[in-house]
Amino acid sequence: MYAYDILDTLPEKDYDDIVNLASFICQTPISAISFIDRDREWQKANVGLPTNTGKREDSFCAYAILDSQPLIVNDALTDERFSKHPAVLGNLKVRFYAGVPITTPQGFNLGMLCVVDSVPRELEPEKLEALQKLGNQVCNLLELRLKNKNLGLIIDELNEKNDRIQKLSNIQAKLLYIISHDLKSPLATLQNLLNLLRHEDLSQEEMLLITKDLQLSVSNASFLLSNLLEWGINQVKQGKLTLSNFSLHNVVKQVVALFALIANKKEVEIINLVSEHVYITADEGALSLIIRNLVQNALKFTSNGTVTVSTREENAYHIIVIDDTGVGMSEEVKNKLFNWENRVKKEGTAKEKGSGLGLLMCKDFITQMGGEIWVESELGKGTKISFSLPKL
Repeated sequence: MYAYDILDTLPEKDYDDIVNLASFICQTPISAISFIDRDREWQKANVGLPTNTGKREDSFCAYAILDSQPLIVNDALTDERFSKHPAVLGNLKVRFYAGVPITTPQGFNLGMLCVVDSVPRELEPEKLEALQKLGNQVCNLLELRLKNKNLGLIIDELNEKNDRIQKLSNIQAKLLYIISHDLKSPLATLQNLLNLLRHEDLSQEEMLLITKDLQLSVSNASFLLSNLLEWGINQVKQGKLTLSNFSLHNVVKQVVALFALIANKKEVEIINLVSEHVYITADEGALSLIIRNLVQNALKFTSNGTVTVSTREENAYHIIVIDDTGVGMSEEVKNKLFNWENRVKKEGTAKEKGSGLGLLMCKDFITQMGGEIWVESELGKGTKISFSLPKL
C-alpha cells in the first residue's frame, strides 16, 4: 500500500471518472474506490458519500478484501454477516453492496471498487463484469503511479549524478587553470635561481642570499600546492567537515612559526593576541588553512609593520580578525576579492606573485562552517579581514 503513495492524495480525474462510470453502469446512488489502511478506510474517489474516510471496523470493504473474489450482498438486512453492521443500521442504511478487489500484480488486495444502494437488489452478470474491468483500470492507474514515482526517483538520481559530475568538472577546470598558470611563477623562480647556482661564480654572501630566495620560492610553491590539495579534497568530499574542539591560540601559534622566515625578511612582526584559554569547535584543518592564507596574504602586502591575529565573541559567534599595517586596497579591488571569474592577482610589496586563490578558498571553507567573511581596508592604511564562525 505505502509503496504506491496513494493515501491522502488529492482528487484525480481518472479515479473520479471510474466511480462515476461505476454508478452509471450499475445504477446505484453510491460508489467508491476504497483503500484499507491499518486502522481506517480511505476513499480516493466516491459518489454519494459525505466523507472519504472512516473506521476500518465499520467498513464493508475491510471485510471484502479478505477474499480475492468479488463480494455481492443483495440484502444486508437478511445477511447474517452484515445485518447488525453500523453501515446497515446507521444513516447510510446500506442494503445492497457489490465490490471487486483492487489487487496488485503480486496478489495483494489493497482495497475495493464498490457500488452501494439503500434498497435490496441483484447485480446482473454483465454489470459485474463491467465493474471488474473498472477495478482493473484502478489497478492500472496504481501501477502507472508507481512507475512514475520510480521514474521520478531515477530522474532525481540522474540529475544528482549529473550535478556531481558538473561540479567535479568545474573543480578539475579550476585546478588545471591554477596549476597551469599560478605554479609557473614559483617554478620559474626556482629554475632561474638554480641556473645562477650552476653557471655563476658566486661569493659566499651571494650564495647565502640565493639559498634564502630558494627557500622562499620552495615555500611558496609548497604553500600553493598544499592549498590546492586541501581545497580539492574538500570539494570532492562535498564540503563534509570533521568537527573537533581545539585551542585557537595553538593554531595561530603554528601559523606564526610557519611564516617566521618570510616575516623576518620583510621586517614584519606577527602578533598572536588570541588567549590561550580560547577553544573553538570547528574543522581544525579547514580553520588552519583559513588563518594560514589570511596571514600569508597580510604578509604579502606588508613591509616594516605588523600582522595581528585576534579574536572576540559576538552573540553566538566567534569573530577572528587578521589586521595588517600594509598597503591597503581600493574599493574596486575589495569588490573583486571573492570572484572566481575575476580573481585579483596583485603583486606584494616584495614583488610576490599571487594566484587570488587563497581568499576564495577561505570563503568556501568559512561558508561551509556556517560563517561569513568581510574586509575593511583603506589605501595606505592597511587591511583588516574578519570572519565569523558559529559557537558549537
